[in-house]
Amino acid sequence: MKRLSIISLDGVNWDIIQPLLDGGKLPFLSKLMQKGSQAVLQTHSYVSSGSTWPSIHTGTHPGEHGIMFSHRQLESGTYNIVKKQAEDIPFKGFWQVASKSGIPTIAIDLPKAPAVRQFNGLVLNSWGEEAPWYSPSFPKDLKKEIHSKFGKHPLQEFYHRPMKDLNSWKWLKNQHVIGLKKRFEIAHYLMDQQADWQLFVMAINEMHLAGHLFWHIIDEDHPDHDPELRQEVGNIMQELLIITDRGLATLADRTESNQLIISNNGMDRSQAPMSVLDQVLKRLGYMHGEVNDDKNLGRNSFNVVQELEKKIPMGLVQWLKAKAPKKLWYKITRKLTYSTNEWKKSRAFPVPNDVSGAIRINLRGREPHGIVDPKEYDTLCQSIIEDMNQLTINQTDTKAIEKVIKVKDQFNGQNSNELADLLILWNKEKPIISVESPKIGTVKVKEDKRTGAHTDKGIFVADEMMQGLFKREGDMVHDLQIYPAVLNFFEIEPKLKINNTN
Repeated sequence: MKRLSIISLDGVNWDIIQPLLDGGKLPFLSKLMQKGSQAVLQTHSYVSSGSTWPSIHTGTHPGEHGIMFSHRQLESGTYNIVKKQAEDIPFKGFWQVASKSGIPTIAIDLPKAPAVRQFNGLVLNSWGEEAPWYSPSFPKDLKKEIHSKFGKHPLQEFYHRPMKDLNSWKWLKNQHVIGLKKRFEIAHYLMDQQADWQLFVMAINEMHLAGHLFWHIIDEDHPDHDPELRQEVGNIMQELLIITDRGLATLADRTESNQLIISNNGMDRSQAPMSVLDQVLKRLGYMHGEVNDDKNLGRNSFNVVQELEKKIPMGLVQWLKAKAPKKLWYKITRKLTYSTNEWKKSRAFPVPNDVSGAIRINLRGREPHGIVDPKEYDTLCQSIIEDMNQLTINQTDTKAIEKVIKVKDQFNGQNSNELADLLILWNKEKPIISVESPKIGTVKVKEDKRTGAHTDKGIFVADEMMQGLFKREGDMVHDLQIYPAVLNFFEIEPKLKINNTN
């Protein structure tokens, strides 16, 4: 009987793992690499962190599945920002296709997963992922059973924010460790419950969560690095990886199976200017509204919710988030954070995103108050691209922009209208303190409250059998290959256009 185990170490890249490999601290992963092969996994995180998992799940690019920054994405046909849900992914995941083809499957905590209606196996959703969709597990009482036996993830309702003192950082680190160890206990339990499993897929989210908040403690070159705090707290990413390696070894010892280890993206210093496009587009004349100084930013740059965090005790915010109906919480918080009046009157406006800057054209016939004639679309896009390419950073000649992607040129598909029109890939060689050009003057960049941010390069480690199912491009494997490779392993013909319906 063929068996395949796929584990994602979310938020981990080779720069994070290599020192531990060199020091002999990850024996399971090292042994797997010696027998098989390793590569960089090129993911779609350069579009948005929210695009990556749907691309892996379905083998389709963002223009086809339509998911961009899923936490806060423009609702098609409106100027409203909403949170996308599992039902919004129009295709089945590879693990759903395998299940439907008769392969008993276990799926644990897969982020941004398509909705599950019927399943040959077990699906545990939203136990410990970041910003979960709270979509149903299968069978429907499974999550209740897991909570009864193992408890909720200690950070399930944690409202991401930096800690204020040493004891708080130690507490937060301990919650990550507890959650990670429980994750492996749950994996063992579900393997016992579904003893005939052939496909096991699990995402490990604790390194992802830790990287966002602990990066200034981990990275000794970070401008906010505190050596004394590092001395007391240590390197949480390395400690979590060592626990993970041991956990992977115990899972592998249970039964003989082929192995594929990936990460959906990497982690590095947060330095992209997330909120700067509001003022840049206004100063360039593409966006309607007042050009404000740095202390009086427009609502698209001035995040009301983040400002409230500074004034309301975090325990209260976290309690409210846990108690409020999820749909109501999402609706209110996104309404507070983003304004639409300026967007209706603009030729172009920024939409929320995390890894890249994102610009939407207010196109007539697509937007409810569109003012840009479709005949002018390409000319306007080109004008914005040229202006963006003139931006420099930090009062130097260093270019601010690595590349501008016109989405319909690269991601043309049935749901490309769900995305932004232009993606700004920032220069990440240096922290961006300000952006400037002769047309806009200088615009200061507001720091992200989280010191770690996603990169689009993850890891790929496959055993000898699995490596032959992937096509390498130099030292790189692309995330869209995972879907067909898994189905080929089970001799299932990949069909990328299977809608996510019963």
